Amino acid sequence: MSEHSRPLSRSEEKRQRILETAMDMFCSQGFANTSMDAIAREADVSKQTIYSHFGSKDDLFVASIRTKCLQANLSEDLFNEQESVGQQLQRFARLFTELVLSDDAIRVFRTCISSADQLPHLGQLFFNEGPMNVITLLTLYLQRVTERGELAIANPHGAAVQLLMMLMGEGHLRRKLGLPYDTQSAAHHEYLRSSVELFLRGYRA
Repeated sequence: MSEHSRPLSRSEEKRQRILETAMDMFCSQGFANTSMDAIAREADVSKQTIYSHFGSKDDLFVASIRTKCLQANLSEDLFNEQESVGQQLQRFARLFTELVLSDDAIRVFRTCISSADQLPHLGQLFFNEGPMNVITLLTLYLQRVTERGELAIANPHGAAVQLLMMLMGEGHLRRKLGLPYDTQSAAHHEYLRSSVELFLRGYRA
């Protein structure tokens, strides 16, 4: 049995339940209005259990964001060096947009925006653990393929941001406004394909 399919221990189950409960409450009630006591009651655990897993409410928020990225498979394991750069970036594009356009991601984004005046540090926590981690992941990959001579990118960080912003496209604008957008549609898949191809043409070695 693989690590990913093995049954969770009681401690892991509690941790997962705390994370899911916290994210739901942060998004529905707002970060400032969600107490650790309320999370403990809703998750059916003691407050001491929460603090044994997470040192503070900020740490719990950060862990929730990190977990969403890992569940979306946005990690170093995403890139398979046996495939072409185009194939790897196409897979990255699909997983990235499925995450960033998901209901959970949009809810967290709105929570940070609504809290920006009273809790500006919340946006920084989200940016560091979510967007910045993805930017760094893609930047390091683009550095590697540039060093191998497969692409010619003078500024991998800037190129990573360019690609990410292009991939978000109309879908992110629509989702932020509460409008429907289907990440499984043929139109979306074609948009991702053409965006990656445009990116590769621009940075072809």
